Amino acid sequence: MKHTIAIVDDHSLFADGLERILQEHKDFEIVAKCTSAEDFEVTLNHKIPQLVLLDIRMKGQNGLDFCKAMKQKFPSIKVIIISMFEALEVIEKVRLAGADGYLHKSTDAELVRSTIVDVLNGHQVFLMTSDVNENIDKNTLSKREREILSLIKKGMGTQDISKTLFISQYTVETHKRNMMQKLNVNSQRELIVYAFENML
Repeated sequence: MKHTIAIVDDHSLFADGLERILQEHKDFEIVAKCTSAEDFEVTLNHKIPQLVLLDIRMKGQNGLDFCKAMKQKFPSIKVIIISMFEALEVIEKVRLAGADGYLHKSTDAELVRSTIVDVLNGHQVFLMTSDVNENIDKNTLSKREREILSLIKKGMGTQDISKTLFISQYTVETHKRNMMQKLNVNSQRELIVYAFENML
C-alpha cells in the first residue's frame, strides 16, 4: 500500500519538480498538489493524506499558521515544512507550529525522499543545509561532523544522535561515511580510535 502525500506550494516549478522526485519512489502516491492553504482545505474534505509537504510563505494563510490549524483538526497527518528560509529561529517556529520536519528547498532528491520515510516512520527531522552541505575538504572535518564524532565517542548510537541533533538517521550515517573516507578508516571502531589518538 502506497503512502499518500500532498504538496502545498505556490511556486509551480518547484512543486512540479518535487512531484517528479517523489514519483520516483515506488511507495509514494501524490494525491494532491495545491498552490494555497485554502485550496488544500477543500482537498481535505475529500481526501486526507498521510503526509503534507508545506511551504511557509504562500498567498493567503501562511504555512506555519495552517500547520497549527491542520494539526489540531487532523493530528494524524505528518507535516514537513519545505522553505527557502533557514535560521534557527525559523526552525524553532516550525517545531512550535507542530510540524514533524523541516527541509530547505535546496535539499537533494535522495535526502528529501529519505526524510519523508523517516517522518512517516514516526521520527522528527529538522534538517538545515549545513547538515549536508558543509566543508567538503577531504582533510578537514566539518563542524557537524565533529559534533557527531563527539557523540559517537560518548557511546551514542545513530538513533540517539539523530534525536539529539534533530537530523535524520540517514544524515548521521552519511556523515559517518564521509568522516571515514576523509580520515581513511574502515569502520566506526577505527574512527573512534583515530579520534582519541588525534584528539578530535
